[in-house]
Amino acid sequence: AIELNPKAAAPRFARGGLHLRRGNADAAITDFREVVRMRPNNVFALFGLGSAYAQAKDWRSAIAPLTDAIERKPDYGVAYRLRAEVYKALGNSAMADADKAAAKRLGVKELSRTTPVALPDEPKPIIEVPPEARASANAPVDTFVLEALAECARANANKDWDQAVATCTRAIDSRQLTGTRLAGAHADRAIAHDEAMRPEQAMADYDMALKLSPGNAVFLANRAVSLAKDGHVDRAMADFQAAITRKPAFGYAYAMRGLTHLAAGNTALAKADMRKAYDLGERHPVLVEKMQALGLQTP
Repeated sequence: AIELNPKAAAPRFARGGLHLRRGNADAAITDFREVVRMRPNNVFALFGLGSAYAQAKDWRSAIAPLTDAIERKPDYGVAYRLRAEVYKALGNSAMADADKAAAKRLGVKELSRTTPVALPDEPKPIIEVPPEARASANAPVDTFVLEALAECARANANKDWDQAVATCTRAIDSRQLTGTRLAGAHADRAIAHDEAMRPEQAMADYDMALKLSPGNAVFLANRAVSLAKDGHVDRAMADFQAAITRKPAFGYAYAMRGLTHLAAGNTALAKADMRKAYDLGERHPVLVEKMQALGLQTP
């Protein structure tokens, strides 16, 4: 085994690349996930994680890091090309063709078997944030703060909402987070507040997240869900539309808007949005259940 400094991202990234070239996808996933935890905005780490999931044929898990990489680096042709292969494996030919065309426009026709073996500096976020919250991509953050962020995400995944709020608050109150990291912490805490039926606190956190990361499609869609649950359907629809305008292939936003239309009794609009979401690869269990109940095909 290779012993690494637990705080060093670059050697772990290089080892992940080595595991990929040797066909050891599981070990590569472990290394790249840790690098992404340490440097969540680094597009090359995100691409490495997506590559590792793809090598393991875990196609659904590959989509998220590749999409994150593309959002942070819109000219990342090889990421588009790999995501095209992932969508193809998932049977989503429309998205595969769109990504393949985007990659071709960026000069990438086919995938290479080579993998980067050095971890470049993190790019600056492509989403502008207020000057008071803007900081260097390499601004130092204590380990305990990063651990709190990771624990918040884990707690949300485990539906331990109080723990998620506590750990996200610990990270936010450290005053070490800035820019997109701080926005993400507020957004994660908003999810926990929303699920714990604290809509006012959730809205305050979503508003702060969007102040720090204007136009973030994921934050907009999640805020829309929270608004809809609290009965503010018109405001929710505005946020859904903003999310889709920002990210036209955002299946989750279409799915949640479709479910909101359905709850409001707008069946025709609901069916259209649900079909669009499904065609974009969204497989949220509630979406699939409602589509089947409405007689929509879910092959």
